[in-house]
Amino acid sequence: MPDAEARAFWKRFSEWMDANKGDLKGFAAKEGFASVVPETGKSGARLRVSKTAAQPAYANAKSGK
Repeated sequence: MPDAEARAFWKRFSEWMDANKGDLKGFAAKEGFASVVPETGKSGARLRVSKTAAQPAYANAKSGK
C-alpha cells in the first residue's frame, strides 16, 4: 500500500485501539478485512491484514520475518 495510505490506515488503527482496547477483529471488520495482526520487524512496526485468515486472539505484537 502506498505510504500515505499506510499512514492513514495506521492512524485509524491507533484511534480504534485507543477507543476499543484489544478489538482487533472489530477494526478488521470496519476496514473490510477478516483479520489484522500487529507485528514488529527490522523496519519497525507493521500491520498484517488478511481478507481470509481468521483473527487470532489479541496478544503483544510478534516479531515478523
